[in-house]
Amino acid sequence: KVERVADCCVLGEGPHWDVETQSLYYVDIFDHSIHKYTPSTNTHTKATIGETGVSFIIPVEGAPNKYLLSYGRQVVTVTWDGISSKITEFHKITEVDTEEDSLTNRLNDGKCDPTGRLWCGTMGSEPKRGHITLKKGSLYSIDPNAKVKQHIKPVHISNGLAWNSDGTKFYYIDSGTREIHQYDFDMVNGEISGKKVIFSLLEAGID
Repeated sequence: KVERVADCCVLGEGPHWDVETQSLYYVDIFDHSIHKYTPSTNTHTKATIGETGVSFIIPVEGAPNKYLLSYGRQVVTVTWDGISSKITEFHKITEVDTEEDSLTNRLNDGKCDPTGRLWCGTMGSEPKRGHITLKKGSLYSIDPNAKVKQHIKPVHISNGLAWNSDGTKFYYIDSGTREIHQYDFDMVNGEISGKKVIFSLLEAGID
């Protein structure tokens, strides 16, 4: 059964289910907004964040009302009560794709691994919606001390990050390749290796 639970988004992305609050968080990239939906009360709230696209939202463990977001090429934290239409605090943690030819890039998808590292990727500029500059992005990890490590370059559109249940495999989608990639994941050192294509739209005959 498909059920509409909130108003229409311009470009909804980055769903994150929070067990503690039993709520679904997500973003609307082109609306520059973060959203919260609570099924038990059927309530939907949102807050607008500045004038730049927000592509993921992740609650910060042990810090009620604090969230990790992307903001253009920046990774930031914000404070939001989950009800108001505006945030109350905004703090920049770091910035990626700082090279001269990457300044028009933006972050896209982002998730945290089991140790708390943020894995996030970028994509090229989109001068017209749906027309993206390819092979301009990268995949990064950012540790709790804000140390940034680049893992993959170039990337078309970073998307679809996930791990298996025991944290030994990392799954990643670069949308431009139309493939799902699997990597061996070194959780201690935060490294990926052994790239393997585990699904290809082209090979499956899906246009």
